[in-house]
Amino acid sequence: MTEEQWLKNEIEVLSACPLCQCKKSSIMFNSLIDIMMHKSIDKWTLNRCSECAVAYLSPRPNRESIHKAYANYYTHEEGSNTFKKGKFSVFISYLKKIIYTIKYKREYQFKEYILYLIMYIIYPARLFLDSKIRHIGPLVNNKNHLLDIGCGNGDFLVFANNLGWQVMGLDVDKNAVKTALSKGLNVKLGDIKSLNKGDMFDMITLNHVIEHVYNPVELIQQCYKHLNPGGKLWLETPNINSIGLNVYKEYWRGLEPPRHLVLYNIHTLSKLLSDASFFNITQKTHGLSGVYMGLQSEKNMFEFMVNRPFYKRILKYPRIFFIEIIQLIFKKKSEFITLVAYK
Repeated sequence: MTEEQWLKNEIEVLSACPLCQCKKSSIMFNSLIDIMMHKSIDKWTLNRCSECAVAYLSPRPNRESIHKAYANYYTHEEGSNTFKKGKFSVFISYLKKIIYTIKYKREYQFKEYILYLIMYIIYPARLFLDSKIRHIGPLVNNKNHLLDIGCGNGDFLVFANNLGWQVMGLDVDKNAVKTALSKGLNVKLGDIKSLNKGDMFDMITLNHVIEHVYNPVELIQQCYKHLNPGGKLWLETPNINSIGLNVYKEYWRGLEPPRHLVLYNIHTLSKLLSDASFFNITQKTHGLSGVYMGLQSEKNMFEFMVNRPFYKRILKYPRIFFIEIIQLIFKKKSEFITLVAYK
C-alpha cells in the first residue's frame, strides 16, 4: 500500500483475524483501490482467514483516521441529486408502505391491492421490498421500540416512524446525524456504547454496518444486551462467498476498501449471532440484489479496467441476469447476507 494519502501513524496492521483471532491467512487481493471514491493512489490488501474464512483488510486505517474514508459518503446526505433518482426513491417508498400496510395491517384500497398482487407474483420484486422494509413485522401491543444503528440520513427511521414505531438512531458521522435530526428524528452521535443502560428495544437493525465495525463481536453482544426478551435483530452485509465476487473479482461492489473492514460468509456470521445467545437465526433472500450489485460492479469494471474487451460489454446484461438467478437459487452464493435473529 502506498502512503501518499494515508500517513504511517494512520494505518494499522493486524496480526490476527479480527473475528476469531486466528493468525493464519491468505491474500485474496493485494492491490485493491477505493473505486467508490475514485481514489486510486492507495492499494489495499484483503486477507482470507484460514480458520473462519472471513475476509479482512490489513493494513487498514486505524480508528482515529477512518473518518477520512467517509468524506461525502453517500448515506450521509439527503436524498439524491438527480430528479430521476428522486422520483424512483419516492416510488419505492410508496411500494414499501403498500407491502407493510397490506401484509401486516390488512388494510388496503383496490389500486394498492392490485399493485401488491403484481409485486407478489414477481418473486424477486417481492423479496426486494421485504428486504427494504427489513422484515420489520407487525406492531404487537407496546413492543414497538426500534433502534437503527448506522442510521445514515434517517430514511428508514422515517419509514418506521410513519408506521407507528417509536424510533431511535445512532451514527458516528456528524453530517449523517445532522441530516437525520433535520427530519425531527431521535438520533444520537455515537455507536451502540453511547446508549444508556436502560435503553431497551424490540427491534435493532444493522443495515450494511457490521462490515464497517472494528469489533464485530462486541457490537453483536451489545445488541443482544439492549434487546427486550423476544426482541429481533435484523442485519444485512455483503457476502464474501457471493457469485458476484466470483464474476467481478476486484471490481465487485461489495469490497469497498478501506471502509469495509471485514466481509463475512453466512456460516461465520450465523455462528457470531449464536455465540452471542441469539436463536431462531433465519437467512432471508434479498431479491434484485444481484441486479443492483451487478450494475454497480459493471460500472466499476468499465471505469477502472485497463483493457476493456468489446465482448465484455456485450455480455453485461447476461452476466447480471446470471448473477441474479444464481443468488436467488443458492443462498450461500447470495450477494447479501440478510439475517433475522431473536433474543
